[in-house]
Amino acid sequence: MLRWLRRTPDPKVLVIGLDGVPHSLLTKLIDGGEVPNLAAIAASGELRCAESTQPTVSCAAWTSFTTGVNPGAHGVYGFVDRTPGTYQQYITGSNYVRSPQIWRTLSDRGRRVIVMNVPVSTPPPEVNGFLVSGFLAPSLDGATHPRELRRRLERHGYRIDI
Repeated sequence: MLRWLRRTPDPKVLVIGLDGVPHSLLTKLIDGGEVPNLAAIAASGELRCAESTQPTVSCAAWTSFTTGVNPGAHGVYGFVDRTPGTYQQYITGSNYVRSPQIWRTLSDRGRRVIVMNVPVSTPPPEVNGFLVSGFLAPSLDGATHPRELRRRLERHGYRIDI
């Protein structure tokens, strides 16, 4: 199913993250034959269980996943955080992440990336490839890199999952 990942000598990586889905449920659905496409993907690669962060909040966990560091290092603790030393709140976005996310690191090293619907990726940074922001992006307007990608996605009826 994923032979296209192996077509070139350059290694390719595909990561599919399902927020809030327990590993035990995925294996049960795969073993029961209820998700044949996911079963084929898992059979041609690996299906791993990821541990969450403290706090166990999607924004903090996804940012830890994409940066490789804990919330204390990357600075994202929740959907809404506070400016240090104040009570002023802000909605978490990529401009508040204090550590480089994997797509930035790969792009800086000349690798092409395609990022779809990952929380805390708004506003989308310039990358070598495509990035469609996910959770917490208010709309497709200003949520894609390159910006022109928005029109193509809208023609296909794409909506951000919020």
